[in-house]
Amino acid sequence: MSSFQNNQRETMHPFLGIVQGANGNEIKYIVEKVIFHLPDSYPDPKRIKEKPPFILSESTSQNVSIEIEVYFCKEAKLKKVNYIYDICINDDEVNALWTKNLMFPNPSKEFEKKLLLAGGPGDYVSSSTIKSEEPQIL
Repeated sequence: MSSFQNNQRETMHPFLGIVQGANGNEIKYIVEKVIFHLPDSYPDPKRIKEKPPFILSESTSQNVSIEIEVYFCKEAKLKKVNYIYDICINDDEVNALWTKNLMFPNPSKEFEKKLLLAGGPGDYVSSSTIKSEEPQIL
């Protein structure tokens, strides 16, 4: 193989996409499934995770955008949320942490129990000062 052919190979960088509760708490009580949408250049670009751990393990040689759909249990009063996560390669490494917090104002008692099982703090979960009936992304 010539040195020209060696230079044409792209360096692959592994990455993980993880959907989990605060401080790594288990979210199986409130999340029914997570779908990771990779670019069409990946084999099987739609990755469906129907039980924990909700993890995507892949690699890339270039910047990519991943759509992440998180589906909630029916008691959440919210079917799903969508996120777009951009993976950027800088200095030959992928190193990024991305955190999103969701607040479910005025949850039913049944859903509040599930939120507590998933690690949600009681005073945060049952806040009555929120006016909105829909969950909010913070």
